[in-house]
Amino acid sequence: MTDHMTDSSADNNHNSHQALDPKALPNFDTMPNVATMDTSHVDKNQPPFILVDGSYYLFRTYHALPKTMQNSQGLITNAIRGTLNALLKLMRRYHPTHMAVCFDTKSPTFRHHMSADYKAARPPIDIELVEQIPYIHRLVTALGIPLLRIEGAEADDIIGTLAHRAVEQGHHVVISTGDKDMMQLVNDCVILEDSFTGKVTDTQAVIEKFGINPNQMIDFLTLMGDASDGIKGVPGIGKKTAKDLLVEYGDIDNMLKHIGFIKGRGAKGLIEHAEEIPFNAKLATIVTDLDIGQDWNDLKIDTNPCAHIDELRELYSELEFRNELASLDHPNHPANANGNGVQSVASSQADAESQAQIAKSLQSSSIDNVPDSKQHDRAWHTVLDEPAFESL
Repeated sequence: MTDHMTDSSADNNHNSHQALDPKALPNFDTMPNVATMDTSHVDKNQPPFILVDGSYYLFRTYHALPKTMQNSQGLITNAIRGTLNALLKLMRRYHPTHMAVCFDTKSPTFRHHMSADYKAARPPIDIELVEQIPYIHRLVTALGIPLLRIEGAEADDIIGTLAHRAVEQGHHVVISTGDKDMMQLVNDCVILEDSFTGKVTDTQAVIEKFGINPNQMIDFLTLMGDASDGIKGVPGIGKKTAKDLLVEYGDIDNMLKHIGFIKGRGAKGLIEHAEEIPFNAKLATIVTDLDIGQDWNDLKIDTNPCAHIDELRELYSELEFRNELASLDHPNHPANANGNGVQSVASSQADAESQAQIAKSLQSSSIDNVPDSKQHDRAWHTVLDEPAFESL
């Protein structure tokens, strides 16, 4: 699971719920399994419910984009800009009416209380990313998107719970993440989407990647373990052996019932570590029944383009996002359309981005057919620094 400890002290106003008791162990025996849910009642003609793994977005953009992206005060802005672009891209693709961006917090969860090794080996978060997190939280809410971060819960568990509720209520779900652990939530009406690679993972994609069904992912992760999460797994069982065993026996319980037929180091590991398996399975399981009060209406996107425009303007000014700031004053922005505009803030910014992309494409076009400049009056000068470029 992604664990991206965010700074909760800088923006407590974004907390949406009372803290959950990290010592309260979920009831895994009664926990709903999203991968095996009945989806026959789901209406796929409506826009999907979008759940964003905000903690994945933070780390993905911070490590993928150059740290030379910064404002004049020295604040690195690569994760902020990357998250903004990814969210707008996601909304343009699916046109959702309901959505939530979910983040981890620094507070421990039940997994930390279960195991001192849980994610203990992960390095501390870079201070340059910590400084960007409050801005990202402000950005999400200024775009009119519900933001969820709950002390005592991981983003994965919030997403798992809301995905289950949505399908139960007849909605299909798109989870935006690159975390393979989320594959345990995939079914006919729940897919994963990585906005950074464009890759979509449905049931068939899980089968093609790992050779197992989504409802076997928890056992797959339990057998293999995960060093980054501190889940030890079963010694002697790697990715291929885990897949082969699950294909033949279906689940770990059936493996243990037929342990006499299993050969090699895998059998020895299963026998010697059988008592640890249920414990590791709990660490690998995404909770789908958190006690949180968020209902469908709470997760509706605020499409009023003027609702947060002052906050956006202040944020873009502080970050020195010139193009985004200019988009707020563009004639096509609904706030400047004399009350006739119907676009959301995200849509209007997407229009501005499209215009910028067109301009970029034109600038990179072939110049083979451009007439010789000697035939025309031209004023040429060389751009050697950023102020000169901004002037141009």
